[in-house]
Amino acid sequence: MNKSFCKTIKQYRFTLNYLIVQLFLEIGVPTLASFSQPAAAALARIQSISRWMRWLTLSGSIIALMVVLLTWFWIPASELEAFLREVLAVPATWPAMQLSLTSRAIGFLITGVGTGLLICALLQAHRMFSAFAQG
Repeated sequence: MNKSFCKTIKQYRFTLNYLIVQLFLEIGVPTLASFSQPAAAALARIQSISRWMRWLTLSGSIIALMVVLLTWFWIPASELEAFLREVLAVPATWPAMQLSLTSRAIGFLITGVGTGLLICALLQAHRMFSAFAQG
């Protein structure tokens, strides 16, 4: 990329950041004391609910991980096979599944993809609720 172009972009970005800071200084950032009484009560309620939701999202991600771990590594092979046959709609005429430690680990990794996405979404929600709880 052209060096002068990069320098111009940096100058525009600096100018934009400067203008944003000046705008916030001009209008002022609202605080809890600047709200009217009903608005302050509503903000306190939102902060209280956000603190609860922060812990619920964190515990939900831990529970999701534990459920997947326990499903693949704690349930006996016969019960896990019956569960997998029901979920995967495997015909009863097929031979028995060999659920060794390797096949359980592969199953854990496959279901771990969806569980990982769920945990990432819950942790993003956790960060959002943490920001709400701080005001």
